[in-house]
Amino acid sequence: MKLTVTSLLLAGLVTSATAFAKPAANEKHANWATKVRQANFTLLGHNMGPIGGMLKGKVEFDAQVVKDKATRINELAKMIADTSRVDTSKFKVKTEALANIWTDKADYQQKIDALVTASEKVSQIALTAPKKDVLKAMGKIGQSCGSCHDSYKKD
Repeated sequence: MKLTVTSLLLAGLVTSATAFAKPAANEKHANWATKVRQANFTLLGHNMGPIGGMLKGKVEFDAQVVKDKATRINELAKMIADTSRVDTSKFKVKTEALANIWTDKADYQQKIDALVTASEKVSQIALTAPKKDVLKAMGKIGQSCGSCHDSYKKD
């Protein structure tokens, strides 16, 4: 993986955003923060759908679509820590997030970092690498999403 000054700065910002999670000030704030977090995950799912379909053989492989979706996933993944910085656990909000996203911050951040890294790689190789290598790298995006779901999302 090619590290750039920008990617190192972004990694630092992402880590900082999670490290400084603050409790929601009130129920209205908690509901707003939940909607923002869920919107980011909805967009992640929207972009993951075609990649998952290609991995399952239900959607025809298209390297340009893979690049576009992986690039979007990468940008949205970088926003997860920011959209998760308001701890809503003290309020009854409608969410599928488990409360341990607020207590297992280091692990949550590692899972975010894994998605950022996996999606960045796919974005970089989608148009140039052999299809089998791109599919393998796409699988790592799915694995990193699944790992986070297993730990931090209700069934």
